[in-house]
Amino acid sequence: MQYIGLDPREGAKVIASSDISSTTASVTFDDIFDTNSMYFMEVAHYLSNVDLGGTNYTWRNGGADDNGVTRRSTQYVNTNSSRYGASDVNTTDSYSYNSFAGNHSGDVSALETGSLSSFFVPNTTNEKYYWGEGIGWNPVTENMSLQFNSSYSDATAMDGIKLGDTEGSIDQANIRIYKYPESIPAFRTLKQISSNSTHSKTPYIGKTRSGRGMVHLGTTTAAGGEANIDFDNIFSTTYDRYYFYLTNCRPATDDKNLEFHWKESDGTVNSSATNYYKGYRKMDSNGSSGSGFSNAQNNANIMYNVGSDNDETGHLYAWCDNPATANLGKALRFRSIHQRSSVEGRDEMTRFMTGAIMVDTTTAYTSCRFVWDSGNWEEGTISIYGWER
Repeated sequence: MQYIGLDPREGAKVIASSDISSTTASVTFDDIFDTNSMYFMEVAHYLSNVDLGGTNYTWRNGGADDNGVTRRSTQYVNTNSSRYGASDVNTTDSYSYNSFAGNHSGDVSALETGSLSSFFVPNTTNEKYYWGEGIGWNPVTENMSLQFNSSYSDATAMDGIKLGDTEGSIDQANIRIYKYPESIPAFRTLKQISSNSTHSKTPYIGKTRSGRGMVHLGTTTAAGGEANIDFDNIFSTTYDRYYFYLTNCRPATDDKNLEFHWKESDGTVNSSATNYYKGYRKMDSNGSSGSGFSNAQNNANIMYNVGSDNDETGHLYAWCDNPATANLGKALRFRSIHQRSSVEGRDEMTRFMTGAIMVDTTTAYTSCRFVWDSGNWEEGTISIYGWER
């Protein structure tokens, strides 16, 4: 890409990618990891060729698999007829691969796709740690979100990774592996090329490697008094995944819940349907913790009981696979931290939440809405980025 001015993409360079659209046993990326560097892996629209298949990973070195006993801890939040949260702590995985990568697809015929987001530092002689979070289906027709970490004890530094399926083969997936940006080019001459970054300092005249980075699609800042904040026609087939960043969100009236709603292309807001699944884990600053589960709901809450005092706000990071498709399950994976109100029982506690909401439908959504369960916005900024193909 040649340009004069700002590169709109932000973040890390894509160092490996694969778009799978037919049955594939596995995909291998060799000799891609540098010593002691951090990497991020994103997998969107994952579908196994058999029900309840999930992504697995195998470390590689010198073009060969290097798998062995891997220790893993996992937290599950399932939203279904039984609605449960569970943990597998200190689990030992001894398979033909290292461990699970973090997602499940469900019913293949219904296009119940899964997805994951992870990071790791594999080219080190220390422990090979892997952290991931995912969304998917388990059992079929029933929403699942999870987060987990794994550790592989091997002194060999790994330079590659292989992805496969726990139950069969991969039918479809969009895979991107990014390297953490360790440097930013500061050169100013024409025709110079930066090989290790997709963004640059300004002013800059020259060329950077194209890298399928993150594209800023829109930002809205509440002026105060808005009933809702909408992003219309922001989802399209141009991007495989979308990222949401919410900062300083505060309601105009005290003790309100922030909700997320999908919108159809004709403007219909999915706020009265009863097919939202919702599951989360919470940790409060008073030391309490717990889980919340609901199905057949119309209140897709992503923050609870936010206060309206000047110092009471909430922040959130979330992502979703492209909802403008016929894949079943429009899911939003989120993490939020917010200050609860001073109402008795809330006690101005700081709360962290991690979970997912999903609408069980094949309807394509092109827009979304952020709205308090009642009342208006007082303050808040919301930005959305797209993962470029």
